[in-house]
Amino acid sequence: MGKLNKNMKKEIRIKKNKITLTIVVIFGLLSIFIYNEKIILNYNAVYNQVNPNFLNLSDESLHGMGLLHDDIHIFSSENSTIKIPNLYFLNSYNYLILFSIVTDGSRCNLNISLIDPTDDIEYIFNSSRLISFNEYKSVKYGAALTGNFSLIFQKLDGPNLNMHIKIEQNSEEHCLEDSLGNLFNARIYYDIFKVSKIDGGKNFSWVRLLDSDKEFRFYFGKVSPIAYGLANNTQLSIKIIDPDGIEYQIWDNYPEGVWINKSLPDVHNTISFPFVTAKAGDYIIEFMIEQDPDHINIGMIIVDMGYVSTQNDTDNPNPGEENDDNTTIVDHIIQYMTPIEAYIMMTAFVSILMLFVLTLTSRMKNPKN
Repeated sequence: MGKLNKNMKKEIRIKKNKITLTIVVIFGLLSIFIYNEKIILNYNAVYNQVNPNFLNLSDESLHGMGLLHDDIHIFSSENSTIKIPNLYFLNSYNYLILFSIVTDGSRCNLNISLIDPTDDIEYIFNSSRLISFNEYKSVKYGAALTGNFSLIFQKLDGPNLNMHIKIEQNSEEHCLEDSLGNLFNARIYYDIFKVSKIDGGKNFSWVRLLDSDKEFRFYFGKVSPIAYGLANNTQLSIKIIDPDGIEYQIWDNYPEGVWINKSLPDVHNTISFPFVTAKAGDYIIEFMIEQDPDHINIGMIIVDMGYVSTQNDTDNPNPGEENDDNTTIVDHIIQYMTPIEAYIMMTAFVSILMLFVLTLTSRMKNPKN
């Protein structure tokens, strides 16, 4: 009887160990799956940014395009503020805001603010002088987010009056497209992003697969206006790291000046610099933005300017054919999306899991009486 009880206890202990082992393995596999899914999601987010052909407007063709608002609004002493909500904007497109006093003989000062889909407020227009009757003003706003925006018009002085307000996107014009002209069609990278002010500047690190022996021109520009009278200085410093880890600081005039001393120009204009690659591979583009406005939308474009050399290398008699379809492959970009710390933690986790499994297996084979 005692021996039978011992055998039953032994079997129960083995079953418990098996159940524990199964739970640990399932938990470990689930953790690895969740971790990999997170990496894939991060990769997809970056891929969406770097691939200029990824944007598909087929599901949004009826939103964010054409005439969004066209109406006459009453500004009175009881109602000096007009809010126009639910304006659906699309990322990377320009939106034109037109307005004019249509009450004869009336004049006023006006300011316009914008509320984006994250409820951040941008001040995009202050009149520098009185706006007169039938004097149409325009504000061009480049959207960095997709979603519902609101515009707030505030009359600061003057009599009761009516104002014509029109908001449209009828030319399918992308942000900075006017500034680059025909070069815009040669872009291999295009992104419009929102930058919110933080102390010490905001750092970005992006990856781009570039061909060898080519000149690429980098363009940066503000696409959202800053209201008259507000501080609007925005500065940029940039560094490029090649596939071998060699760093190139982009200077304005070495050694007298550095790029950070050069501010971004007025809205819808760009600054640019060329960079010629010596080898193909993933290049890391690191840059920091310091700004006066609380929020600003900025565009970054990389244009392929073509080959600089013939790639004639005696050690490599077959340098390969030129790719004429202007298509960029981004298969290797994911390797930079996962920091080295994550790999170390993952390796440690797997090692501990394997050690625990081996220990349980050993106990199952040699259970204590």
